[in-house]
Formats: sequence, structure tokens, C-alpha cells
Amino acid sequence: MRRFPGSWRLNFSRLLCHPATDRVIAIVATIPFSIELWNRWTEGSADFARMALGLNILVQIITMLSRAPAQRVSMNPLFWLMACTATYGMLFFSAFASTGHPVVPGWATNAIAVFAIIILLFARLSLGRSIGLVPAQRRIVTRGAYRWVRHPMYTGNFFALLAVVLSSFAWINLCWMMIIMGIFLAKSFIEENFLRSDPEYAEYLTKVRWRWLPGVF
Repeated sequence: MRRFPGSWRLNFSRLLCHPATDRVIAIVATIPFSIELWNRWTEGSADFARMALGLNILVQIITMLSRAPAQRVSMNPLFWLMACTATYGMLFFSAFASTGHPVVPGWATNAIAVFAIIILLFARLSLGRSIGLVPAQRRIVTRGAYRWVRHPMYTGNFFALLAVVLSSFAWINLCWMMIIMGIFLAKSFIEENFLRSDPEYAEYLTKVRWRWLPGVF
């Protein structure tokens, strides 16, 4: 049987794009981090901010089980690596971040953590079944939280990370937060460039100016 060069890559890309494969990967990848978070919680070594961050990421990953099929998906391996590094990097951070020491009162970090959860849930409900890890075109969402910023889920992630760093400050934690948020920032630009060819999304970009924080950025 004749084998065409590159055919295995095409078959592999189709396998990765299959909804069942994507969902299995998401679930399996959360298991070790979820176990570690649970162990820390039962041992009393995980505070509310850390658990809130873990909850944020688990909600985003688990709810992908019901997401709508994509019309087109970026197959750039760098974008896939960036998406997985950002998302699972946060889950890793919530489970294994250094204990550090608090730099603000506990009620303040808890308030920030709750605020992050509220933003995430508002954004997640607004997004519906259009959620994804890598740049992909699904139904364009302009309602709810997406009327104010273009990446509200990233906003929730930012505040969740901030709460952990303030409650468990260590320079290594601060560095990891900056790296993770830098990846999310780059990811937001990549997603917008990928979707810009859609006239509906191009119009959305002109109407909603801010990416993460209204009036700021």
C-alpha cells in the first residue's frame, strides 16, 4: 500500500480535533492536580484563594464537555502548546505554588478570590457552548460579559492568580503569575488575529474596545 508523506500528520490532526479526544484529554489532565489540591485542602495547607483558583480552572475545563463543535480550528502546534501551558499552568500553580506569606489581610484576598469566581461564572454563562482552549471559530458571543470586554474569562483568571500571590507571597509565585498572565495576553492577541477574518468578529472588535479591564486595557 502506498503511503503519502504527511498523511499521518493529517490523521493525527483529525484525531486531536475530534470532540471526544479533546474531552478525554481535558478530564485526564485535571486528575493529578485535582488530587493534589484536595490533599492540600484536607491537610489544611491550601487557603481559600488557592482553592478558588483551582475551582476557576476546573470549571473552565470540565464545562468543555458540552461545548459546540468548531467551524475551524487552528492547527498551529505553537498555539496548542501556548493554550495548554496557560490553562494547565494555572492548575499546576494552584496545586504546587510555594506557601509563602500573606501581604494583605485575609479578608482582602478572599474578597478578590470571590470577585474572580463571580467574573468567571458570569463570563462562562455568557459564553455558553462556545468555549475552547485553542483558537477556534464557533458562534460569536457578544452578550453578557462580552459586551464589556473581549476576554472576560482571562480577567477572572487574573484576579484569581492575584489572590493567591497576595495570600501566599513569594518571589517565585510572583514570577509564575507574570509568566502565566503573559501567555494569556499573547493568547488573546492570537485568538483575535485568528478570528479577525470573520466579518462578524471584525465588527465586534470595533464595538468592544477593551480586552480584559473596561477603561484600562
